[in-house]
Amino acid sequence: MYIFEFTDKEIRIYNKKKNQLYIETIPPNLIVNNKIYDYLQLVNLLTKILNKYKILNSIFRINIKILIFENMSPSDIYLFKNLFKVISNVSIEIISVYRYFNDKTIFISGDKIYYKNKLLKNIEEGIFTLVGISEDFELVKERLEKKHKIKIFEYENNDTIIYEKV
Repeated sequence: MYIFEFTDKEIRIYNKKKNQLYIETIPPNLIVNNKIYDYLQLVNLLTKILNKYKILNSIFRINIKILIFENMSPSDIYLFKNLFKVISNVSIEIISVYRYFNDKTIFISGDKIYYKNKLLKNIEEGIFTLVGISEDFELVKERLEKKHKIKIFEYENNDTIIYEKV
């Protein structure tokens, strides 16, 4: 099983069997604010990535799960599911990460911060867990603690905990 996370700057692919995380940088403006803007180019890029990491297998069905961090329109979900339509023998599932974590979890995906199925704007005081991958993880954590007056904890395996729970 492979778990895909799409951000504005990269595609993260987690191989559940090997417990490996692959990160591929994507050209600008392919995905903006979780919306696909150049569908055909993204499909071509995904095909190259699937070949690069030898994800395609003609004999066995490939299970692909796509992580989402905020509520999406049905048309956005349709586009994400059909990214892999050119490949046969694939089953696609859209997964909301909130299904696997409690209400006191803040997610970071790329350079966006999510809380309760939407971008983080306001948050009540309390103790929260910050989960996800970011180049500026420690800086984001520090800013959140100061701005919202909250206490933040993190997992030891913070960069892969989302993928391991799915």
